Amino acid sequence: MFTPDDFKGETAQRLQVIIMNRMSKHPLTNFKSMMEHEKKKFNVSLSQYIAELPDDWEGKILNDFNNACNDEIFNEKFQAEQHPPLLINTDIQLLPKEEPI
Repeated sequence: MFTPDDFKGETAQRLQVIIMNRMSKHPLTNFKSMMEHEKKKFNVSLSQYIAELPDDWEGKILNDFNNACNDEIFNEKFQAEQHPPLLINTDIQLLPKEEPI
């Protein structure tokens, strides 16, 4: 059975792709960029999806995730340059020097 502890890491990311695809949004849509009413619809869809999961939920999630990726992301129309990674600050940060005691 699916538990809150299972809702972490890769599983959470896969669920987001699955639900975005079911909502007819691009599977790589960022949840934070959605409008409030869309976030509510997403959460309702996610809850319904989780409630309908079988006891062997890992296989179901992986299968649905792979289908969404193959159908909507990695198809002949895929252009990687349209999906840039998040900007990460790689500047060196110096820590303040501690005074000796």
